Amino acid sequence: MRDDPNMTDDMMGNMMTTSVAEFQMFFGLEPTGQMDEATHEVMTKPRCGLKDKHDYDEEKSFAPFGSPWKKQNLSYAILTYPSNKDLLAAAVDEEMEKAFAVWSAVTELNFLLVASNMSADVMVTFASRAHGDGMPFDGAGKVLAHAFPSPTGIVHFDDDEPWTIRKYRGENLFYIAVHEFGHALGLDHSNVTESVMYPMVAMYDPAFRLHREDIQHIQALYGRRTRPPPDLCSDPTFDAIFQYPAGVIYILKGEYYWKVAADGPVSWYPKLISHHWHGLPGNIDAAFALPSGKIYFLKGDKTWAYKGSSLLPKYPRLISDVWKGIPKNVDAAMYYDESTFFFFKGDSYWKYILNEHHDVNTDTYPKPLSRWDGIIQDLDDVLRIGDYVYFFRKGRYYRFNCITHLVDQGYPDLPDYHRPTGPWWFRCRENGTEDYNHQGPTEPGHRNVTAACPTLHTAPAVFVAILTLSLGQL
Repeated sequence: MRDDPNMTDDMMGNMMTTSVAEFQMFFGLEPTGQMDEATHEVMTKPRCGLKDKHDYDEEKSFAPFGSPWKKQNLSYAILTYPSNKDLLAAAVDEEMEKAFAVWSAVTELNFLLVASNMSADVMVTFASRAHGDGMPFDGAGKVLAHAFPSPTGIVHFDDDEPWTIRKYRGENLFYIAVHEFGHALGLDHSNVTESVMYPMVAMYDPAFRLHREDIQHIQALYGRRTRPPPDLCSDPTFDAIFQYPAGVIYILKGEYYWKVAADGPVSWYPKLISHHWHGLPGNIDAAFALPSGKIYFLKGDKTWAYKGSSLLPKYPRLISDVWKGIPKNVDAAMYYDESTFFFFKGDSYWKYILNEHHDVNTDTYPKPLSRWDGIIQDLDDVLRIGDYVYFFRKGRYYRFNCITHLVDQGYPDLPDYHRPTGPWWFRCRENGTEDYNHQGPTEPGHRNVTAACPTLHTAPAVFVAILTLSLGQL
């Protein structure tokens, strides 16, 4: 401004006073126009790098920051990760997924992580100092991150910051990501201190929720989620269940899927099936995963095969072409070991063994489901974890013991099988009481048991003989 020959010292001083007063008003300080201690303290706090809109007025209509996206399904890629080796890439992925889920929970937006070498709507980068966008970072402290809305969709985090995950020290990655993704979606800064779009950083809060203003503003751009997803605690039945090689369990119901970890369902789920597994319909009949990461989904007379989230070539295919001898419209399916699969329908089951013929021995199958120690028909799905096979049916489940070849009984002070699925798998309360076994893991915690059933070659010879006989009886 000094380059203007008509600018006097008085004019310059008045402009500075006005700017300081606007800053003070935005942040709820007394608008003296003077750089006092309180103003200086706010100015030096860690914050987002985007400028504040000081003409903000609660009485005015909401004005977006940039343009909202014109579609509901948005992809994002993480191009670079923090140089801090204490933050694993998988942990950063999880925090970013949680941050996007905050916004998808209250809108019709859906977000999908794609590989860094793929084109994405939103691109996330950790960078230091000058990084090519004309807005260089300043090292640790003060400016933490900045973002740009549609159609740019760029989010930059200052790599020099002490980023932390679920800790009260350092700069909380999740909270800043929620804020910056708000900018990428078209939200401007807010002067409401409880808003996630407030420019200054809040303390880590494990019970974080969006402020009502954040919800109102994001819904002004994208609308509200019109049909809430199903609740597994209200209705614990589902269509399919499988365990991915990393140990995470996936549950599919209708158009949605959940992740279940050892300590219960992951909090930012469910998500749409179609947005993760492109081309896969909802209301799946059954599903199972192989140790290689290949996942099979069955519905009607067709089967889909995916590696991760990518549909394999030539799929979907007819079940009769891939799994010869297996009927259509199965109730359940299970991966048992490297060469053995089980399929269930009504009161019958089929054992499929991978051999040179790749089919079922139709002379001996199907067999009655009751051979599994009295398990009854109309299953939701079946899952093997370690030494156990879990049969899910109408909101309850049985645990079949591969070693005893019987349905397990309850332990002292614990209920017998069949047990309710909700409290034991989804950490639901039943009849207003605390979860069963609240001091220990619920059923998914058994996933770490040594898989003696399928890996017969690792067991002692006598044990192998017993298990082989047991498996052969089925």
